[in-house]
Amino acid sequence: MIFATFIGASLGLFRVSVNLLQRLIGGAYLELVRNLPPFVIIFIIYFFVGDQILPALAAAEFTLPKPPGKWPAG
Repeated sequence: MIFATFIGASLGLFRVSVNLLQRLIGGAYLELVRNLPPFVIIFIIYFFVGDQILPALAAAEFTLPKPPGKWPAG
């Protein structure tokens, strides 16, 4: 939440900056986020960004324990 606030605030300040490059970056981010439905953003994060981050954190190796008595030994 803090990271999202920091990104939003800095890109909002970019949008009103005097520097042309910062204005373009802030405007592009604003138009991209404003024109994408939230469901599409969730899919992008889950399928594309998640595939890159989870292996880096080694979270892909974590599994839930099997309930006792329901699975054959092995």
